Amino acid sequence: MKILATKYTFALLTATVAAVFISCSSDDDGDTPEPQATVFDNTGYRYSDVGTDDGYTLTYENLQSPEENQLESSSGIVGSRTNDAYVIICEGAGNPNVLHVYNRQAEFVGKIIVAGAENVDWQDIAAGPGPDDGAPYLYIGDIGDPGAVRDVLSIYRLREPDLSALEVPFEINAGEVDKIDFTVNAKSDFQTLMVDPESKDLIVMGTMQAMTYRLRFPQSTSGVTAADFKGHHMLRREIKGGDISPDRRHIIIKDVGEVFKWEIPDGDDPVRVMFEDVPVKVPYVAEIEGGALGWTSDSQTYFTITDTDINDNGVRRGQPILRGYTRD
Repeated sequence: MKILATKYTFALLTATVAAVFISCSSDDDGDTPEPQATVFDNTGYRYSDVGTDDGYTLTYENLQSPEENQLESSSGIVGSRTNDAYVIICEGAGNPNVLHVYNRQAEFVGKIIVAGAENVDWQDIAAGPGPDDGAPYLYIGDIGDPGAVRDVLSIYRLREPDLSALEVPFEINAGEVDKIDFTVNAKSDFQTLMVDPESKDLIVMGTMQAMTYRLRFPQSTSGVTAADFKGHHMLRREIKGGDISPDRRHIIIKDVGEVFKWEIPDGDDPVRVMFEDVPVKVPYVAEIEGGALGWTSDSQTYFTITDTDINDNGVRRGQPILRGYTRD
């Protein structure tokens, strides 16, 4: 793939103008305005500067059997924070409001029903802290918009149920679910949702031109928030997934053919790091179709899962493959 420098220069100018006019949202108390959006120029590096980190090894490569597969699609994945042996997967548009749980052998173990939530187009899932200190939360990004027609996007937030001692297969209700509605200054399709483990900010990235927005903590669950526009990330054109490690040392971002990783210095802003510091490529078995990427709770392994392929006649072709890459 090549860098589309000319095209992105125009896009960056457009983004800069848009950022001047974007409305800043307020915290729930209405007294503290959000900081003005910053548009990074991303002039610090080029694709040719990107090196390689071979310090990860493919340790899991498990094919889901037709009997075990419960998935119509695999749009997002994250490691469970209450049972490190499990991964949690969300599905895309038109599927039920259900999260699927699998073990690392790609065997189905249970479902989490997200009561009251609507799956318009769930495109990613993230895990991290939330309103109650010390409690693990799941964040479901209902952010897909391939037709660029949605006026409001949503993120569902729920405390992760304790998955440590459940009889398999299980089916449990998520409990209380918060809905975070937000708008962006330019409609686009988004497939990446991340949560900053330190600030609890939420970060969403678009597929094309990598339009990047931030929702600062505490996120409002009443009304609609104008997301804080951060700019276009120009390293890659089609961003398919990403995650910040629970120990906040690494960011990984996936495009259609490669996975990039950034180191986060202590106390630094992950968005700044992603825009201005030089990443490295990490091991990744290229998938024909796949946008799911997430870390385990110990920050040692990142997972991917291929998507299933439904042909024009509605027939499924192939089974998802769960892969894990563990730090040596």
